[in-house]
Amino acid sequence: AGFIPWQRIPESILLPPSAALVSLKIDDRLIPPNIDAEGRLWFSARVSRPEQAEQASEDKLTVRVYRRLVDEIPFVMETRVDLEVAGKAREVVLGKILFDAFTPRAIHSPLPARVDGDGRLRMQLRAGQWQVQLLAHHNGPVEKVFFETSEEGFWPEEEIWVFEARPALRQVRVEGAEGLDPSQTALPQRWQQWPAYHVRQGQVISLMELRRGDPQPAPNQLNINRDLWLDFNGTGLTARDHIQGSMNRGWRLQVDPGQQLGSLTLNGDPQVITVSDGVQGVEVRQNHLQAQALSRLMLKPGTHKQRLPAVGWLHDMDRVSATLHIPPGWRVLMAAGMERSTNTWVDSWNVWDVFIVLITVAAMLKLRGLWSGVITGASLLLIYPEATLFLYLLLNVIAVMALLFVLPTGRLKKLFTLYGTASALLLVLWLLSFMVQQARLGLYPQLAQPWNQMGSGPVAEHSLPFSQQDDMASGMDKMENLARSVAEPAAVLPAVAPRERLEQRDPNLAAQTGPGQPNWQWERTILHWAGPVTAGETITLWLLAPMENRILCWLRVLLSVLVIAALFGLSRRAGQWQWSLWRAPLSSSALALVVMVLLLPTTRQAHAEFPDQNLLRELAQYQLQRQDCTPACLSIVRTVLVSEATRVTAHFTLNAQQAVYWTLPDSQKQWRVDSVLLNGEPHSATWSGDQSGRMLVFVPAGDHRVSVSGNLESLKAFQLTFGVQPHNIEVNSQDFIVQGLDNGRLLSNTLYLHPVDSARQAVSSEPSQITPDPMAAFVTVQRTLRLGRNWYMETRVQRVAPLDGGINLDIPLIAGESVTSRDVEVESGRTRVVLRPGEKQLTWFSSLEKTSMLTLSAEATAHWAEQWQVEVSPLWHLAYEGLAPAKEGTSGAGWQPRWYPYPGEGLTLKITRPEAMAGATKTIDQVKQVWEPGVRESRGNLRLHVLTSKGSEQRIELPQDARVKSVKVNEELRAVDEQNPLLIVPLNPGQHWIDVEWRQPQGILWQNPSPVVDINDDYVNHQLRVNVPRNRWVLFVGGPDMGPAILFWGVLLVLVLVGFVLGRFQGLPLRSWHWIVLMVGLCAGWVETIVPVVAWFFLLHQRRQPWVKKLNRVQFNALQAVIVLLSLTTLAALLAAVPKGLIGSPDMGVTGNASSQYALNWFVDRGTGALRSAWFVSVPIWIYRLLMLVWSLWLVVHILRWLQWGWMAFTDGGYWRSGVVLDNADQEPGMKGK
Repeated sequence: AGFIPWQRIPESILLPPSAALVSLKIDDRLIPPNIDAEGRLWFSARVSRPEQAEQASEDKLTVRVYRRLVDEIPFVMETRVDLEVAGKAREVVLGKILFDAFTPRAIHSPLPARVDGDGRLRMQLRAGQWQVQLLAHHNGPVEKVFFETSEEGFWPEEEIWVFEARPALRQVRVEGAEGLDPSQTALPQRWQQWPAYHVRQGQVISLMELRRGDPQPAPNQLNINRDLWLDFNGTGLTARDHIQGSMNRGWRLQVDPGQQLGSLTLNGDPQVITVSDGVQGVEVRQNHLQAQALSRLMLKPGTHKQRLPAVGWLHDMDRVSATLHIPPGWRVLMAAGMERSTNTWVDSWNVWDVFIVLITVAAMLKLRGLWSGVITGASLLLIYPEATLFLYLLLNVIAVMALLFVLPTGRLKKLFTLYGTASALLLVLWLLSFMVQQARLGLYPQLAQPWNQMGSGPVAEHSLPFSQQDDMASGMDKMENLARSVAEPAAVLPAVAPRERLEQRDPNLAAQTGPGQPNWQWERTILHWAGPVTAGETITLWLLAPMENRILCWLRVLLSVLVIAALFGLSRRAGQWQWSLWRAPLSSSALALVVMVLLLPTTRQAHAEFPDQNLLRELAQYQLQRQDCTPACLSIVRTVLVSEATRVTAHFTLNAQQAVYWTLPDSQKQWRVDSVLLNGEPHSATWSGDQSGRMLVFVPAGDHRVSVSGNLESLKAFQLTFGVQPHNIEVNSQDFIVQGLDNGRLLSNTLYLHPVDSARQAVSSEPSQITPDPMAAFVTVQRTLRLGRNWYMETRVQRVAPLDGGINLDIPLIAGESVTSRDVEVESGRTRVVLRPGEKQLTWFSSLEKTSMLTLSAEATAHWAEQWQVEVSPLWHLAYEGLAPAKEGTSGAGWQPRWYPYPGEGLTLKITRPEAMAGATKTIDQVKQVWEPGVRESRGNLRLHVLTSKGSEQRIELPQDARVKSVKVNEELRAVDEQNPLLIVPLNPGQHWIDVEWRQPQGILWQNPSPVVDINDDYVNHQLRVNVPRNRWVLFVGGPDMGPAILFWGVLLVLVLVGFVLGRFQGLPLRSWHWIVLMVGLCAGWVETIVPVVAWFFLLHQRRQPWVKKLNRVQFNALQAVIVLLSLTTLAALLAAVPKGLIGSPDMGVTGNASSQYALNWFVDRGTGALRSAWFVSVPIWIYRLLMLVWSLWLVVHILRWLQWGWMAFTDGGYWRSGVVLDNADQEPGMKGK
């Protein structure tokens, strides 16, 4: 901006490229600036621009041509001709619009137009802007497109073409044309999504075909999650596989030959498992796959090493995860073949564990010698993976042992000696508890989780009932217009008529129900894979059987004893056993090892803190960074366009989410903007700097009002093209007529404005007598083959050209086709197709002969194009030879291969029917049996969960003396014969709960076995519960391994041994049999009361020892107070045991599988035929109470003697010491002890 003084005004000056808003004053007179296309500002009125020179001519015609090539079958060419006409009305031959070898399909023109036989466009023109569209096709392969020259001078020498590829049909490479940026051209907005090319007359564009159809579909993308349950007897595995993902090829899900497939559901629909080429599997028809399968894998007997397929299917998997469920008593030593596993013996070790164990063994070797080191190493090898606390307790004691050797005599050494003694005692107590635990596991492996009740989980979900479901539904949207139909990709063929739906099922076949899914939970080993897993990969498991684990449990008990002996330095000297806990030769190396271990971190694994600081900083930066709102950073809320003669002003209400540069509407340089106001204030503008030459305005974030003003070159038609779609457009003008606006909404991105005079001239002009030639008939023939239980075909003929009028064609039938629709004329293997004016399509149905090979061929003709589609049910397996099918989409309609042949091409379909696999159609996956013995008769209940895929019956054989009370199926009563122990229950397809209740005239005995019930089928998840009456004392139980255990007898054995040991101590008023009787009586109530009773006897025994007399007053009185408290506790425990035994119930320590004294639970993972039985031995409760009465009387007799003995021990040397101590000889009898 500025003032330039000139003595002589030049003709023009060149403006800088950044100059966007230009206003011109000459001698204080505002003059509209005259700027040409090169950015030159002209001052002289004598010089006119080329555009103005052209406008001065009387008749003017500007032609721009755009073509869209659609690589369909047939090949489609859409030609769009934009005309700008000035002057008088006239008839003009514009040029070659239709290329040779192309057939016109439809022409749309607001002015009279016709395509002559030589392909030239003839029109009657009048002033205005017009648009002509021509659709044409070529029914055959197109390898080249030649831009034929036009002799007429009106047709442009250059055109812009776009190529719309159909990758589903074929993949081509465009050669021989110069590429353009579509956004920088005047192409229609919808066409700018495809590649654009600059083509000149005489130029040839080559379409090099790279691939036809989809001969090699993308690999399947499948993920699998496996659950593997090991049988209790170790003979096999039950696998439950969840497979999800997308199926793109093969279209058959096949299991590994080493795995016996039992049942499979696809997307919730049970499938019939078939055998094809000796491989079990199912046909898949849906692209999106959700499958759940149950299978069996048999293991090699008598070996620890088991090799299993990692995937279990003949398909590569993108992601694999597996969970191995281990039953009680089993242990996984190691798992190989995957990246990582958990909860195996090898996985419980890491390098840190090995290091610290070796250091501990070396220290023990230095402190106690070779055998102690060996024992320590063996014990750590077996105990440390089971209980990591053992290592650190042992290390603590070893550290004290090492430190005591170097500490000088004094208070610090005494303190460490006291601490070491307490640590050694803690280690011994922990080892004793660990020994008891391992001894119990060695006898009863199910006590590892005594609270876990097997089979208490929910019944596995099944997709039932097994009914025929038809999900073959697809559709095609109606075509809005012919151009739109060409713009869309190849459509899926129309939906199936209800009466000709594909029959997916064969009523003579039933889906297999499988081996039954286990519903128990115990130990689990998780197997992880980091990446894709191929079908041939395997995993290797090393398993320890229950007997071997029991041996290991007893070895741990033995090693615990040996560790105590080694740690305490137990040795036999001079014929006597001696202890030497704190006596050992000093070893500086052992001390150094222990100190080094103590200085190391004590955690087994170092876990990084999550989230770490780097991750937090990255999250903070992400939260604080400026979010990119492109392309919706700015919206035009409202637009008001005002014109006064050649002055046009546009007011925009904008909303900007962030500061942006907004591109002003493009007017093809017809509207010269010279003023921009932002919220009423003058605002700057700049050029975009690219080939488009658009003007940009900076808009801050927020709501703003932008006003743009400028002059038109003349009062003529112009257009405004918006880069951002405006809303709520209002035009206030008496000089222009608006097009492209509907109720304030812009139909496209361009607003057209025509001068009122031009519009009136166009309305008043006389129409031409030019009429278009009739279009040749052309249709598409869509054949849909439906191969179900019966074979059908639907043929649909759809009109393409002409858009109206009659069509008469003879369409050939295929081999084996018999038309079943009425009013369809068939003659000599051809169908007469008659489309009357206004009819868009004709459809007929036919039946097909079943054959192993079906041939389809497209007739070489110019009047129709064939499309073939096959819908095949899972009953058949389809293969093909010849033409590759089109690439499948992701519409979710399932696998329906489609072919788009050129005239003369053919296809061979090979169709086979896989045989149904022989398998169970009825599965019992839950058995709940309850047995309640009574005084005079017993009651039984049986509950079965039965899964059946076809009508069947369930046979149940009760004991011979059983009297049936009721039979229910899904809570509905069924009629039964009370005296007949054989029950036959009819079942419909589906899943059912069968409840049977019966009575037996057998009262409770001392031995009570549960009745044997035969259900005549394989079963899984058998729960047996025996409810014991409250007036019975259970002594022994027996049955399946997974059941209750009575711990009392093991405790009794320990108490007898302890009693013999305690009877060896001198100075106590109890002999061995006294100890045994006392502890057994206490154990029947609360076993915990034994500890204070034994402690009371030993404390009072120590009270009479000479070392007590050496205690000072405080120590002596504290000891007396402890004795008083312990005496009260012992007396309360003894007195409480009497009523507990006389009126209470015995605590026999019944545990395992969530069992209790009166509820005994057993579990069987799988069986055949007769259900497993269990038993228990019991006696009336009054026998227990009679024994407790005898014990109570014995206790009362002996407790008086023990109290007298205890009082003498308590008062030996006095029972309290005051501040003044007198000699015993000087004390008066009455003052003794005061």
